[in-house]
Amino acid sequence: MLAAPIDSADTAEWDTMISTNVAGVLATVRATVDDLTEAGAAGRAADLVVTSSIGAHLVFPGYAVYTATKAAVSHLGTNLRAELGPRGVRVRVVEPGMTESELGDHMSDPGAREWLARFAIENPPMPASAIAESIRWSAALPVGVNVASMVVLPTGQG
Repeated sequence: MLAAPIDSADTAEWDTMISTNVAGVLATVRATVDDLTEAGAAGRAADLVVTSSIGAHLVFPGYAVYTATKAAVSHLGTNLRAELGPRGVRVRVVEPGMTESELGDHMSDPGAREWLARFAIENPPMPASAIAESIRWSAALPVGVNVASMVVLPTGQG
């Protein structure tokens, strides 16, 4: 998450976010899809979980490129569900809200860092374990049942 105003952003940071958030997800999907479709065809649990962000749906100043990459991940998950669901693969898109992590620590834009720090005070983050528990719960559902998407927010974030 390398937020910055569009007119002053370091375009190398855009490349980093696109490479990580879009190309990285695509590479992971490609590396696992054969095993998942084999398990799905055999009637075993086959779960593909892609992690997006609530930012895929919301507007945050200075976050245009980051949120665009997350919107791409959400849309990818929806399309993969249409492609892989008939083959027994449960594709789930998880879109977390404010979560405790190092996510903003790498931002070089001081204004974006300050904005995120204020946002975190106003919207106390949930522990990352809450996301893991949500995914665990959804994966424990019976084979043939899928929670297609999950927006997981700290209660205070709405």
